[in-house]
Parts: sequence; C-alpha cells; structure tokens
Amino acid sequence: MLERLFEKVRPWVEAMDGADDPRGEFLVMLETRVSRLEDEVSRLRSSDRSDASSAPNPTSGAVGE
Repeated sequence: MLERLFEKVRPWVEAMDGADDPRGEFLVMLETRVSRLEDEVSRLRSSDRSDASSAPNPTSGAVGE
C-alpha cells in the first residue's frame, strides 16, 4: 500500500525537486541589496567625515571679529 502511494506521489516529488524557492531567493536578493546599501552608506559617511575635517572652519577668521 505504501509503495502504491509512493508511486502516485513520485511524479509530484520529482517535479517539485527542481522547483525554485521563491521566498528564499527573494530573501537572498534582499540581503544582497541591504549589504550593498550598508557599504554605500558607510562609504558616504567616511567621505563626509574626511570632507568635514579638510574643510576650513567657517567660524575662524570670520569678518567682524
């Protein structure tokens, strides 16, 4: 009886074996995008820090002091 059940279910199992995992693929895609965005934010923050440290101080040498 169990063998007959397996024979009836086997085509479905074989068909699903090659099926994609849409939720898993979507999560991997999101993880990749978030990682890329985090890298970009980190790069922009470090760029802002270096720009701020190299920029002249606007309060020093102000007119009227």
